[in-house]
Amino acid sequence: MRPLRAKPGLQKITLFGLALLGALCLAELALRLFAPLHLADEPTAYVYDAELGFRLRESHYSLRTTDFLQEIRTNRRGTANFQEDFSRFPSLVFAVGDSFTQGTGLPADAAYPFQLDLILNTDARGRYTPRYGVVNLGVAGYGGEQALILLRRTAQRLHPPAVILYLGCENDDADDLLFRSGYRHKHIVEGSPLWGGWVRPLQWLTNDLQIGVRAKVAIDVMRRGRIPGADVPAAGAPAPAAARSGADVRERLAAFARQHKARLVVSWANDTESYGLLQKWAAQRGIPFADWRARVVSVQAAMPALTANNPHSGGHHRAWVNRLIAEEFARQMQAAR
Repeated sequence: MRPLRAKPGLQKITLFGLALLGALCLAELALRLFAPLHLADEPTAYVYDAELGFRLRESHYSLRTTDFLQEIRTNRRGTANFQEDFSRFPSLVFAVGDSFTQGTGLPADAAYPFQLDLILNTDARGRYTPRYGVVNLGVAGYGGEQALILLRRTAQRLHPPAVILYLGCENDDADDLLFRSGYRHKHIVEGSPLWGGWVRPLQWLTNDLQIGVRAKVAIDVMRRGRIPGADVPAAGAPAPAAARSGADVRERLAAFARQHKARLVVSWANDTESYGLLQKWAAQRGIPFADWRARVVSVQAAMPALTANNPHSGGHHRAWVNRLIAEEFARQMQAAR
């Protein structure tokens, strides 16, 4: 009996497959060694939400180190806080925003709401005395629309806040467009009805493999390009002032604050045209504005080598800038009180 032999066509397909797999492995190794690309997010920290698209999961903790340390901690209510319960605080402060509020690219205690918590609840002896429960409602990737939904939802689950802090960001308007288009409901997160049982394999492929990370970024750019106004501006091109186009969301935010008799304090995360536009908008309505920019400039004038943004792929503000933002929010709160 003659031994069975593979057909020539099948042999070629097998050899081609092995060669392709080897090339991909070499490419992955080269990218990891010489040109690693790290994304400033942790997909396992989020779950699907039919109304919001996605949200932070409850009772989650993750610590990831790439070229920066990303720490995400949430309580049993799914807010980015170390506190599990806010019942011992006489008043609540809701910090609303995106990744700059959540604390992306930083240890969890370097986010501005955590720093604000320490400022507001430190007594004359330097001891921690519960007075203001600072609830961090920041979620990376959220625009104003999602922030408003989460604000209303949290006010119902806890109770309306005494103070609402809003830290806007230059990509808020684009994030709102992505949310309205349904794009934010298609993220690869646990519980997604679109991806189902493929969530974990796809998360591994698009976040742990360098080839997958680059494919994810390329697909994201193409998908954004199909939504007018949501595409990422070309390098060096001036971005539209988000503070001008997102005025409707802020008017609804101000209306929510009036409805619940809460003090609204606003600010802007980026030193752009929008910073001045929001400052003007707030002044016209008698809303306090946390003007931290001058303080940052004065520090850098004394220490020219000190940068305001993190020197890693996670981006966002350094911890010292978040501290100054927290101090300015605290100052505006105390002045208003």
